[in-house]
Amino acid sequence: MPTWLHLGISLALGAAYGVVAWQDLRRRALSLWPLLLICALSLLHRNPWWWPVVGLCVWWPWRKEAAPLMLPAIIGVGWLTGNSAPALVLSAGLVAWAYGWWGGADAALLAALALRYDTAGMVGGGITMAIFGITVLVARQQLLTLLPAMTDVLAARPVTISGPGRPEHEMPAATALAAAGVVLEIVRWL
Repeated sequence: MPTWLHLGISLALGAAYGVVAWQDLRRRALSLWPLLLICALSLLHRNPWWWPVVGLCVWWPWRKEAAPLMLPAIIGVGWLTGNSAPALVLSAGLVAWAYGWWGGADAALLAALALRYDTAGMVGGGITMAIFGITVLVARQQLLTLLPAMTDVLAARPVTISGPGRPEHEMPAATALAAAGVVLEIVRWL
């Protein structure tokens, strides 16, 4: 691909990540179009087997109920293509979303990071979310609520940290993943 096309893809990804972060921080809800754009651009250089798998995981209406049934297909495509990072992230994200630990947009963004940047995207997204989450808990003086929340995760129950409404108690994970995407895209050009 020509360099100008790579630059265009990077700029489009950066703009879409910016929209995701803005919507997550301002409205606490994401539009579908930036997620579609990020996922589609992340799939451009991938094996064609990933296209239907990501389509099922992100846009299939019954994916939440059928999550356990889709895991063998995800793992199979990861093995077939030799890309274990996207398979691991898609599997974990789908299960986390099905159990209510995560939002679907968060899982889709982490999957897009793993598809675009392989292991660096998976690790970078995970580390960014961990740092961002702990920072949010410290800023809200709720770090001690992390242990009870982790026991809820291990018991497969929906997690609520505290506070009456969603914006007060939920970490804006999509913003953290968008920041990781922008940083990884800049690093890709360096």
